[in-house]
Amino acid sequence: FINTELFDAYGSRVLYSLFIKNQSDLDYVYSTLRKIKNVDVYKHSEIPEEFHYKNNVRIGDLLIVAHDGYIMYVNNQTVDW
Repeated sequence: FINTELFDAYGSRVLYSLFIKNQSDLDYVYSTLRKIKNVDVYKHSEIPEEFHYKNNVRIGDLLIVAHDGYIMYVNNQTVDW
């Protein structure tokens, strides 16, 4: 879906926190990831309060969350099925 060299991703399967390497790419990464079906993508400032993540310094520029029944992975990470 996107060049993963644009960010560092931390998380696993259902939730990833993305740290954008060059802030000028933020809107591009955000708009591109929002086109993926069955995931929600939030800018740091848009993270829902019920997640209790917004004020955590370990949460990146974007948060991507898979819908129930779906998983995701970054293509340079090993999936241990």
